[in-house]
Amino acid sequence: MADPEERFDVVKQALLNEWIRINAQRYWLSPGGPLAPGGADVVIIDDPQMPALIPIIKKLRPEVKIIYRSHIEIRSDLVDSPGSPQEQVWEWIWEYVKQADVFISHPADRFVPHDVPLAMVGLMPACTDWFVSPFLIFLAALMNIGLMGSINIWVSWI
Repeated sequence: MADPEERFDVVKQALLNEWIRINAQRYWLSPGGPLAPGGADVVIIDDPQMPALIPIIKKLRPEVKIIYRSHIEIRSDLVDSPGSPQEQVWEWIWEYVKQADVFISHPADRFVPHDVPLAMVGLMPACTDWFVSPFLIFLAALMNIGLMGSINIWVSWI
């Protein structure tokens, strides 16, 4: 847990958002990049540091399906505590993540904050091998995109 006095204030948020914007332009949206036209069909945002990438993708590639994987065990009791550092960070994350198509969480109710609509939630236990056939089938089913043709998937890790 964070120190009660620690804050992810608007200055820190702006710095992180600017870093994401610069790197999106420089690497991910450049010709041949995973977010450029002809790139990924499905994007998995796998880090709580990267949610500000979601509106960039939605603006420039609205057809791309976006999955946010919450692997940090967001505790509902802490994010529901008014004025807490956890509430502040969750509000920043959720502002962007609510634009994703799917919210994947650990299979524990307490790790899905109340803001997340149930229709958006998928549950998946921790795993170490992302690119196994069962997982791809699971994603395809969640996204209702079928398995016909090719699907380009990009996962954002920093």
